[in-house]
Amino acid sequence: MLKVVLPKPIDFNKVVDELKKPFSDTESLRGQANPKSRVATRTRRSFADRIKNNIENGNFEDLSDTTIFIRERGLSPNSGYSKTSSRKPLIHTGNLLRSIKETETGVSMASYGQYHLQEQTIARNGFTNWFYKRYSQDKKYPRGVKLEGSKVPKRDFIAGARRKSSGGGGAGAGQTENLEQQIREHLEKVVGKIAKSMFS
Repeated sequence: MLKVVLPKPIDFNKVVDELKKPFSDTESLRGQANPKSRVATRTRRSFADRIKNNIENGNFEDLSDTTIFIRERGLSPNSGYSKTSSRKPLIHTGNLLRSIKETETGVSMASYGQYHLQEQTIARNGFTNWFYKRYSQDKKYPRGVKLEGSKVPKRDFIAGARRKSSGGGGAGAGQTENLEQQIREHLEKVVGKIAKSMFS
């Protein structure tokens, strides 16, 4: 006697939920995001690391002579009047670099970091007034003394840290292939669960 086993009906809502669990930081079937998923966490951490690396090794416009002068003498109140001989853009005290961290929803950094992302014009303030009075008559300082109105160039350390999700080869392509492999493996597991549930 032939026994026929009929499959149970499939609950497609459960299927969707299973599919989106570990990969919901990508374009999920419901368009929702799970910021705590493993893939999302690795992506954010990787992005934060790339931002830090870009600050340390990126190619940005050189510091002006005035900025170097201010750094060497520890004149800036924003740096806690700390002195440095470093001429590396974006790195004076290291506070910005240390502030870049992974969060549950993305990457955070010190608020003043945003001012480096676009060209800025120095406005008149207490420091520019003091600087002018202190150094306008100082023959040891032959540089331009009037800071207000000066342009601070754009040094977008975030744009340089972004990585395309596909194409181009290199490390980025390798990571994309790895993610695709993880997705394929996950789909195989989900399909296996569905098939097992249908006949159990």
